[in-house]
Amino acid sequence: MARITDIGLSGSLGPLVFYKNQYGTPCSRTRPARVKLSKASRETARLFGIASSMSAVIRRDLISLLPPEKDLKIMYRLNTVLLEWLKAGRPQDSGLVTRLQYIGCYPFISGISVWSNMRGLPVINWENPGRVVVGLPRLTPAIQMSAPPLTESIRVHIRALSCLASNPAVISSSRETFIDIPYTDAAAEARDITLPLTIKPGELALVVFGLKYTVVNEGNRELVIKKDWQPLDIMGAAYLPVNK
Repeated sequence: MARITDIGLSGSLGPLVFYKNQYGTPCSRTRPARVKLSKASRETARLFGIASSMSAVIRRDLISLLPPEKDLKIMYRLNTVLLEWLKAGRPQDSGLVTRLQYIGCYPFISGISVWSNMRGLPVINWENPGRVVVGLPRLTPAIQMSAPPLTESIRVHIRALSCLASNPAVISSSRETFIDIPYTDAAAEARDITLPLTIKPGELALVVFGLKYTVVNEGNRELVIKKDWQPLDIMGAAYLPVNK
């Protein structure tokens, strides 16, 4: 049965099915008279269920860093990238795998990324069990970091989380810290930041960076809320295979 929503029709009406594509655009298609899924299609559907569940809990854990307005494109893009990772096959190594296809250096918001705004990538060290070490490079903010006009300081949020790669997915460990960097031509020295992070077999671990900008406008300090200046990226990813 079709229903009217703020974007038009949703559901089915006679032979037509109304839905939104991965970009959030309203679409319609003809309902097939009979659907028989192949083995490959059933497997893709199973993996999509896992990807969607993981995407939901990851976005919920990052709610304070994502733009405040609802953006379905962020959800669809993350669903897709997690599905591609699952379809490529989860690693079967005996230890932690720290080079993951599709997920590393992934921007949540299309066309806006932390790594391009910072012009310097952190080094993620996964070698010590129970923690992850994030190495920030030496930066001269006013030269190496993009910022909106009148920026006074940039807050770099760093969150480490681990998520069970299953349906339902579960966040089992999550830690966050931040660094405030004055937006001047004085160099911010390199530093290492350690976050506790427990990774269990079958879990995907992520290190996520987000930038928040404070500007001074007519003597008032204001947090920039425009989405174009709220980049959020996965800077590092690791997976611990299940021992068989």
